[in-house]
Amino acid sequence: MESKPKVSVIIPIYNGSKYLRECLDTVLNQTCSDIERLKK
Repeated sequence: MESKPKVSVIIPIYNGSKYLRECLDTVLNQTCSDIERLKK
């Protein structure tokens, strides 16, 4: 049985495009390993 992620991260980006890269890098470098990731 596959376990489900425990944490979802929602990032509003209205007029924040110059900060988006830093924001995503910060989220991806967190020590929490159960972060939900969008699947295409």
